[in-house]
Amino acid sequence: STAPPYMNDPGKAESMPVVVVFFNLEDGTYWWIHTSLTGHPYFKMTVPPGSYQVLAYGQGVGDVPYVSAGHTGQNPSCGQALQSVVVEPNAEIENIIIADWNWMCSGDAYRPEKPADIPLP
Repeated sequence: STAPPYMNDPGKAESMPVVVVFFNLEDGTYWWIHTSLTGHPYFKMTVPPGSYQVLAYGQGVGDVPYVSAGHTGQNPSCGQALQSVVVEPNAEIENIIIADWNWMCSGDAYRPEKPADIPLP
C-alpha cells in the first residue's frame, strides 16, 4: 500500500520511472530502456528478431530493493504467467501492457530477477 504508482496512464497520478527489459528466450540476451515520468506508460525500443519476455522493474519500498511487473497478455492481470512476445524482422510491436506487479499480487508466477548490470532509474 506504500508503493508509488508505476507506469500510470498519462493524466493520472504522477508515476515513477521504471526500466523495461526484453529477455530473449532463444539466446539469453536482454535489452533495456528507462522510461520517464512523461509519456507513461509508453516506451519504444528496437530489439533483434526473436521471442521475448517483457518485464519492468521499479524502485522498491522499505527493505525491498525493487519491484517487478510482467507482460502477461491480460489486463488486469495478477499473478499470471508471462506471455512471450515474438518480434519478426523489421516488425513493430505495439500495445505491450506491463500490468502484473509482484507487490500487488499473491502467487508464485515466475519473474526473472533484475540483472545486476541494469540500473534502476
